Amino acid sequence: MLALATIRHRIVLAACLLLSACSQLPTVTPAGQQALAANSHIQHWQISGKIGWRHGDQAESAYLNWHQCGQQFEIRLTGPLGQGAAKLFGDASITSLQTSDGQIFTAASPEQLLFEQLGWTLPLSQLHFWVRGIPAPTSPFQPGNTDYDFEQQQWQLNFPRFTAIDSYQLPTKLKATHLDPIPFSGASPLSVTLIIKDWQLPSQCQL
Repeated sequence: MLALATIRHRIVLAACLLLSACSQLPTVTPAGQQALAANSHIQHWQISGKIGWRHGDQAESAYLNWHQCGQQFEIRLTGPLGQGAAKLFGDASITSLQTSDGQIFTAASPEQLLFEQLGWTLPLSQLHFWVRGIPAPTSPFQPGNTDYDFEQQQWQLNFPRFTAIDSYQLPTKLKATHLDPIPFSGASPLSVTLIIKDWQLPSQCQL
């Protein structure tokens, strides 16, 4: 038979391992995310700012104007990304891209459309939620190291700055870093930084 001290040691060790495993599983939403939950009610917005994209040794940036009206959206990009100018528009079922020379391309996935035509990999389907500081409701998320940060679908989201608009707290800077190799882009790390200079919350659609 095992000595009583050995049995106690194993019980304590097992308890410690169990507590360690449990501590890695979030059981409550952080206070910061609770405070931002109201942002999910925002259906119409306009933002302007700058978006930067870094993939390995490659880096580009573009100015951005984003109009959202429920499921419909229009995103205008100017600068290197848009090769002068580009407009991304559509809804939840289809996305179109108009390039600076007037050509229009269409796809069901905005991510694949941007990559095929402009060479950028952007998580636009998720960014629709992340730009408001909230996780996408279609998949689970893991709270990060601060009240506002989180991880979702292999992306690490950081929100270092906010501004108060009406009764909402809205991000003015966010950084999304992919934690694993991503579709279309090989194995190099990818990060996307969005700096928002202006937030507007119209009461009605303005597309």
